[in-house]
Amino acid sequence: QVIGAKIANDAQGAVSVTGSMVRALAYAIGYARQHTMPLVVNLSFGVGDEMTGRARIDQLIDSMLAANPDVAMTIAAGNEGPALSTIGVPGSARRAISVGASIPTAFVSSEGVGNETVASFSSRGGLLAAPDFVVPGAAYSTVPTYALDEASETGTSMAAPYAAGLLARLRSAAIAERRPVSARDLRQALMASAHDIPGASAVDEGAGLPDLDRAWAWLTAHHDLPALDVETNGMPVRGALLLTTQDESNGVGARVTITRLDGTQPLTLTLQPWRRRMQTC
Repeated sequence: QVIGAKIANDAQGAVSVTGSMVRALAYAIGYARQHTMPLVVNLSFGVGDEMTGRARIDQLIDSMLAANPDVAMTIAAGNEGPALSTIGVPGSARRAISVGASIPTAFVSSEGVGNETVASFSSRGGLLAAPDFVVPGAAYSTVPTYALDEASETGTSMAAPYAAGLLARLRSAAIAERRPVSARDLRQALMASAHDIPGASAVDEGAGLPDLDRAWAWLTAHHDLPALDVETNGMPVRGALLLTTQDESNGVGARVTITRLDGTQPLTLTLQPWRRRMQTC
C-alpha cells in the first residue's frame, strides 16, 4: 500500500512548515501501527541547511526514528552539488538514510554503454558524512503531448523513492522468511553491498551504488554491527573526522565521543586534543 501525505499548502504559496511534516510522519507511523504493517517512509523534499545537523526538523525526525526503530526512512540529499557540504535538511538527519543521485548508463550515452556516474547536481558531503549511498535519480516516462518537456526528470527527489523501493523489497523478503530486521539492519545491508562508481569519492557517493541481491545475502548472513552515536565537542554529527596536516600551529582542541547504542555495555572512545586542523565529516 502507498500513502501520499501532503505537507504544503497551495493557498499559502506551497509553504511547507515543520508542523505539517511532523503530522504527516505521525500519521504514517500511526496508520502502520493500527494496521500492524511494516513501514518505509520516503521524503522527497529538502532545503539548504545553514545550521548543518542542527535543524529542528532533523532533531524531530531523529527522535521519531529512535522511538520507532522498525521504521525505515529515505530522504533526498539535495540538488545543490557538486560543491562540498551541500546536504540539505532533513537529509542531514542522522537516523534517516540520506540518498544521493546517480545517472544511469542509458542517460550517460545514447548507445546505453559506459559507466554510471554520480549526478553533478547531487548534494555532496563534507561537514556531514552523507549521502549514505546513491541510486538512479533520472528516468523517462510517458506523458501527454502537452507535457513533453516533463518526459525526462532528474533529481535526488527521484532517487530517494528508488531507495525506498529497495528497502521495501528487502523488508518484504524478510517478512516472507519470518526474519526479523530493523531499519538499521536494512540501512547497513544496502551500504555494505554497495560498490564504487568509477571516479567518485566518498563525499560524492557515500558507500556507493547498492546491489539488491548482495544486500539480501548480507542480511541473511547474520552480521551484527553495532549502532554508533558520534559527537564532536558535544554536537551530534553524522560521521567521523577528516584531518589535514596544514597549519599544524593552529591546534584545535576537540573532544570526539563514539558510543554504542545497541543496549549492550557502552563503548566510548574519547580523543583530545589534536594539534591539527579538523573538519567534521
